[in-house]
Order: sequence, then structure tokens, then C-alpha cells
Amino acid sequence: MGYTISIPVQDLELRTKFFQFMEKNFRHWSIVTGKTPDEWRGSGGPPTDDVFERPTSIGFNYQSGMGGFERDYLYSVIRWMAIKVGDRLSEMTIDETDTGPKMAVTFPQPTPYYHYDCEPFENPVLVVTENQIPTLDKDSRHWAVDELGIRIGPTAINHQLMSASEARLFNEGPINEMIEEVRALGQKPKNPDEEEAWWERRKEIQLKYLKPTIDENLTLIRKEIQRLDQLWMSEV
Repeated sequence: MGYTISIPVQDLELRTKFFQFMEKNFRHWSIVTGKTPDEWRGSGGPPTDDVFERPTSIGFNYQSGMGGFERDYLYSVIRWMAIKVGDRLSEMTIDETDTGPKMAVTFPQPTPYYHYDCEPFENPVLVVTENQIPTLDKDSRHWAVDELGIRIGPTAINHQLMSASEARLFNEGPINEMIEEVRALGQKPKNPDEEEAWWERRKEIQLKYLKPTIDENLTLIRKEIQRLDQLWMSEV
């Protein structure tokens, strides 16, 4: 099963220029990490401008098996693309319920965004600093990124832990030790206050074992997007 993420570019002329830039300069995650492509299942392919019913869009197709930091990389790149050349909206639907899209949210200023497949809602790209995150409402913090499109704040930690856990590490000794420590916490409490503390303790245990992997991969993602950013800025 395949998926597509894409951004609507501001106009066709810019899309053509930026797509040619990405065709030339985008590097697959296997190249960024210095590994061979067959080590990654479900890998994202090169950029595409063949996006269903979105004639001014650029995006990526990928398989459902893609996970871990390869997915983080691709989504960080698409958010960076949205920041650089994407269209902006002041109002957008950012989620949906079982009965359909929620009411649209209005942002203080036009905001870049990306699409996931053909879903009827948008994914806003809120560029903020770490210090600004507390000023966002709780729902908006989910979309907080830095100027390169890399997630920051509490949501970023959750995504990074999930990615590290998926990064083909389960047969390694330290990961088995982490699993044992997590199991020792016991079942998740039913009391809301106790449950929150249980989750925080779980994160502490995971970070103790997974932080080196997280730091290594985030450094690779940041350096690669910085490379793209510098190359693009030299052309505009």
C-alpha cells in the first residue's frame, strides 16, 4: 500500500523551478546515512509532481513499510519545502472526526501546510522557537517546527521515541534491557493523574536507552536539510 505527501506551491513557474531543484539535489535517506538502498523497506522515492488532483503540487510517494527516521526525514523535508515555496492559508481544517472534518481553524497569519494523501484536511507548518511553544494552544503544539521544518517541543519527543523504537533495534541488547524496564512499570494506571506520571516515567526510561540514536539521526536530518536550504537560497 502506498501513500503520498505533498505541498501546493505558490505558482506554476515557481513549482517548475523548485521541482527541478529537488530532482537535482534531493538525496535518498540511504545516501544520507551512507547505507545501501536495499537496507530500507518501503523507502520513499524521488520527488514527484504527479500529484492526484493537485496540479501545482510537489510531493513524495512511499510505501507503508517505511518507518523510523527515514519517515521523519521525508516529512521534515516536505515541511521545509512548505516553508520555502508552499502556498499559505489563514484558515484551514486541520483534523477530522468519525463524522467528517472538524470546523476550520483560523491562524493569526497565512501559514504553510502539506497534504497527506487525499484527506480532506491540511497539516499546518507552524514555525516557532522553543520559547514560543508555551504560547500555542495545546492542539497547535502538535504542529510546531523550527525554521527547517523539524519538529520541536513535546510532540517532537514522542515522534522521535517512536522512530527510534522502529529503527531496526529490537534485536540489540540495550533495547531488550529497555523493554524489561518498561515492563517493570506494570500496567498503565486508570487514575488520570497517575497515568500521566506513568507515561512520563516510561519516556524517561526510553530516552535513557534511545537518546544516542535519536541524536545521531536528528543530526543527519538537520545537516541534510541545511544543505538543501543553502543550495536553494543560493538560487533565489
